Amino acid sequence: MKNMQKKKVVLNVELSDYQAQVICDALEYYSRVAGMGQMEHITCEHRWKMKKFTSLDDVNYAGGVIIPELKKLLFGLDANASMGIAMADKEFRVAFDIQQAIRQYLAWGRKGLHPKKDKRDWSNMDMIGVHYDDPYITAPEESLPIVKFKDE
Repeated sequence: MKNMQKKKVVLNVELSDYQAQVICDALEYYSRVAGMGQMEHITCEHRWKMKKFTSLDDVNYAGGVIIPELKKLLFGLDANASMGIAMADKEFRVAFDIQQAIRQYLAWGRKGLHPKKDKRDWSNMDMIGVHYDDPYITAPEESLPIVKFKDE
């Protein structure tokens, strides 16, 4: 990735909301676990999925013993520590920026609204949260991705 030329690529990809959510979740997982050292997401976020393959005791052991040791070994972080996105390498910040753009599109789209055309309803508790925020750039050497609604 280090030798990639900086040129703008325009992709027109049609996805279902479910497919877009899978990509969004994967980018968040990648930027948090590999980029910021938030390895607890391996067991915490996906504990219910892991129960299909292992016992709850094994999952708790992984979360309480294995993950903290890996976190220290791989990132030099204590069990309850993690880096912020600003400290992550470029590829993880780029992944986070793409995730933010998709996340905002999905949140507004689920309400049948558009972030540039409709006003955010601050009295609606459902619309309070980062999912509705404008994406902010964490990788200034790259531009924020543009996610367009179908009617644009």
